[in-house]
Amino acid sequence: MKTLSPFVLGCVVTLFLSALANEDCNYQPTCNACIEASARCFWCADGEFDATKNPEGRCSNSFKHCPLNESLINVKSYIDGGQVTNTIKLNLRNDEEFEFEAKVKPQPKLPFQMYFLLDGSRSMLKALESIKENSKQLAVAVKEKWAGSKVGLGIFNDKEAIPFAFVNLTKERLVDNIPETEFPFWDLVSQVVDDSFNFNRSIDDVEIGFFNDKDNDPEAHLDVIGQALACKANLGFTEKSDTRHLIFLTTDSPFWVAGDGRFGGIINPPTSECRGDTTDKQSAASIMYDYPSVGFLKTELQQKRVYLVASVTNDEYEDEVSFIRSYAKINDKVYRALENAMFGIAEYVPNPFNSDPKLKGVVDELDPLNVTVVMDKLDEISRRVSLVPSGDTDKFIITATIDPGNCPKGSVERKDASGTIVACDSVPDDNEVTIRISVKVKDGVELTSADNPKFYLNLPGVHPAQELYTVEVKHLARECMNCGPIDSKTKSKGLDMCDNGALTCGVCKCNDGFYGTECDCNDAPLTSGNFPDACLGKVETKFACNGNGDCYCGECICGENAFGNAFVGKTCGCDRDACPKGDDGETCWGKGSCFCNEETNSMSCKCDDETTYNASLNCQCKNTIACKDPYFPSEELCNDRSVGCTCDGICDCQYSFSGDFCEKCESASCMAAICEEERYRTLVEYLLKKGGQEADKYKKYFTEMTVEDALNPLNGTQPWKKCTADLGDGCKAYFYVNDNNLYEIAVDSKLMCDEPIAAWIIVVVVVILVLIVGVLLIVGWKAYIVIQEKKEYKAFMKAQEGEMRAKGDNPLFENANTEVAFNPNYKG
Repeated sequence: MKTLSPFVLGCVVTLFLSALANEDCNYQPTCNACIEASARCFWCADGEFDATKNPEGRCSNSFKHCPLNESLINVKSYIDGGQVTNTIKLNLRNDEEFEFEAKVKPQPKLPFQMYFLLDGSRSMLKALESIKENSKQLAVAVKEKWAGSKVGLGIFNDKEAIPFAFVNLTKERLVDNIPETEFPFWDLVSQVVDDSFNFNRSIDDVEIGFFNDKDNDPEAHLDVIGQALACKANLGFTEKSDTRHLIFLTTDSPFWVAGDGRFGGIINPPTSECRGDTTDKQSAASIMYDYPSVGFLKTELQQKRVYLVASVTNDEYEDEVSFIRSYAKINDKVYRALENAMFGIAEYVPNPFNSDPKLKGVVDELDPLNVTVVMDKLDEISRRVSLVPSGDTDKFIITATIDPGNCPKGSVERKDASGTIVACDSVPDDNEVTIRISVKVKDGVELTSADNPKFYLNLPGVHPAQELYTVEVKHLARECMNCGPIDSKTKSKGLDMCDNGALTCGVCKCNDGFYGTECDCNDAPLTSGNFPDACLGKVETKFACNGNGDCYCGECICGENAFGNAFVGKTCGCDRDACPKGDDGETCWGKGSCFCNEETNSMSCKCDDETTYNASLNCQCKNTIACKDPYFPSEELCNDRSVGCTCDGICDCQYSFSGDFCEKCESASCMAAICEEERYRTLVEYLLKKGGQEADKYKKYFTEMTVEDALNPLNGTQPWKKCTADLGDGCKAYFYVNDNNLYEIAVDSKLMCDEPIAAWIIVVVVVILVLIVGVLLIVGWKAYIVIQEKKEYKAFMKAQEGEMRAKGDNPLFENANTEVAFNPNYKG
């Protein structure tokens, strides 16, 4: 088998893509619509453009026929001024990816605004004191290294709903009557403030363990983090303050994700809104919304510009080392997967127990929050160089990558799961990193000239006083505004001026209320496309006259197709060359004429003889009514004795039936089928049981004879077929059908029905049966008793024969004895 050469295959693919692109471009009515359609479309603004030679219009992906090439509007995406500044004005086209480079330096001295989120479940009890002490040390270390840093504290449990959490109320707590607010979903505790004393006092007062989750992992981490982001203003975070915002999570468990809320009957999806500014409101609302997905939380972290650091401790079972190792491995996999999913805005700080072996001996492997390890991670984040988008990012695919070798000496390349460099870690001060930014409109999103989206590029988690990069996006359709009024390049014959508008991009741009090729019409209400309803097709509602003609004062003037033939129809919706034709080229198979179906924008056939031929089949075939027996009222074609009705209206009979409507039978096989037909059984039933008008209705289609005449050999007829009709209720009757004429029928007037059984016979039979059953039960029971007694007697006799009894004293017998009691007072 021969295969296409790469060159030929490449040509075929190119031609296919070109044709596909041109289909998007064709018939776009304005320059704006053309530029917005695709990055491969461009507009011919020349006034000498010949529409008769180019029926697809001024918009195309190949314009060899545009008289003046300098009249082509085919600009590519670009940045105003050609240089990247802090404010970038990006002119972008749909389907086109644009890249530019940004220069970024690390900002290692920015202070942190750090919110501690502590897991308050019971499994954290044994580590609580250590966490308290280390958290205070960490807060002090952060403030010393990054002057101006602030810290806050929050404690969270799970949703107070089974199976997510069970309140652990001891007898002492029940006696003390602790209120429900002591078991919150999220206790905000303290805001992010520059007050070490307040933070230390808040964390010293922390009491946890009210939720019994010993066997109830995971936890509500994602839900609480999502609410902390939504309620940032209530937590004391400040915007545009040259600070780095960070949420520090301390836990020992994995987490619930989107969809898990259904276990507790919670189905409402999470939202980006703050559910309350108090602990009570947060707890009440937590059981109303499902947990968020990782993707949802990633978007929230990007938009709110917050960095997430998760420090994961061991479980409370410190004496079961093998269990700790197994549990730590589970947490390690879960949080590494979370870090990969939120790459660039989330960090996982593993417990030294399951981290790099080189850490062993340096830190305590059971330390739940090691200050040294966490500080190293924060220092790494402060010297990281990467860019994270925020703002109006929902319409774009935005990527920020670093070319190999572009990370400065002494720094470390940080790669995502695909191996792409997305950040430089530990970048020395004042070293600049070049980051390549790529922007493309998402598939399915159409950016228009009316859109003005704006997004920002900043270091992860950083809230600068001034945005590092602001990108304002404009669609290139605005270039159409620069075509200008009529000039030497766009002047055309007959269009030296527009009556009530200006010649722009080769066509008239009409003033409000006017329309038409020369803006000389204003006598009809206009659609959103600036043309009257009379020119609006029923299928294509975007362009006037279905894109196949010009709308002139409410009337469509149709253009020509590729063969030079004019389009037809009130709104030019039909191509006359698309009319159905037979094998010999005759329109509608020579049995009709074509017309434009305005409902479907297609050429349809109208048959000359509509009674005989079927218009839905383009007059090629006859109507199926030609296969209906006019002598019998049946909805079935060919008396339901055929495999179908042919295109010529002829019945294709089966079971040896014959005739125009399969009404004749000439063999035993079809006569056997006759007896089973419902029409005969129905007729016999009406004749013998019901009578009246229904009988007359059926009788008029048959020639009825008596049985004697039908079976009399002297009448010269052929033998008749004897059939049996089951009439229900235990009745049946015989009827005869003429072999030569299936419409001749003879019915035996004798109706044969089963005689009913007399009531007294039924009673007697029932009584006898009852007596017989009773006697059999008594006899059976007696036989059972006799057999059981015989078995017991044999067992007794066998026991008697084998038992050896010895004569002797009765072991229960005691001899009599006499004791005399003396009176102690007697002195005789």
